[in-house]
Amino acid sequence: MTVKDIKERVLPAADDEFAKDVGAFETLSDLKKSLRERLEAQLKEQSDTSVAEQLVQALANANSVPVPPSLVERQSQLTEQEILNRARSEGQQASRVGPELRAQIQADSEMKVRAGLLMAEIAKKESIKIGDAEFEEGLTELATQTGKNLAKLRVEYRDARKREMLLGMILENKVLDIIEQKAKIVDE
Repeated sequence: MTVKDIKERVLPAADDEFAKDVGAFETLSDLKKSLRERLEAQLKEQSDTSVAEQLVQALANANSVPVPPSLVERQSQLTEQEILNRARSEGQQASRVGPELRAQIQADSEMKVRAGLLMAEIAKKESIKIGDAEFEEGLTELATQTGKNLAKLRVEYRDARKREMLLGMILENKVLDIIEQKAKIVDE
C-alpha cells in the first residue's frame, strides 16, 4: 500500500477576524452573544411547544367528547399525505404507510380533531375575535420566522384559504394562552 497524500483540516482561530468573516460581527464576543441568544430562543420555543402539546393532550384526554368520524378520517388522510410527501422530498420511495403507522396516525388524528373542537368551543365561550391588528401581528411574526418579506406575505395571504389558516393559528394561540393561564404547570 502506498500513501499518496495526507491532509489535515486546519480550523481558523476563534478571534475577532473569524467573527468578521462569519457575519456582521465586530468581535468574537458579539458572535458568541448572538449564538447564545439564538440558542436560548430556540430552546424557549421548543419548551413552549412542548408545554402547548402537553396542554392540548391533557385537554383532549380530560374531555372525551365524541368526534365525527368523517373529520377524523380527513385529518388522517392529510397527515398520511404529509408524511408521504416529506418522505418523497427526502428521496425515499414511499407510496403508502404501514399498518402500525396508520393506526398511530388514526389515534393522533382523533386527538387532534377532539382538541380542535374543544378549542373552538373555548374560543366561542371566551368570545375571542381576531381583528386586523392581530392578523397583521401574525403576518409579522410569520415573516420573522420564515425570513420572507412582509409585503410578499401580505399578498400571499390575501388568498382566503391561507388567510383562514393563519387566523386559525392565531386563534389557537390565543386559546392556548387562556388554557395556560388556567392550568397548573409544574416544571419537571
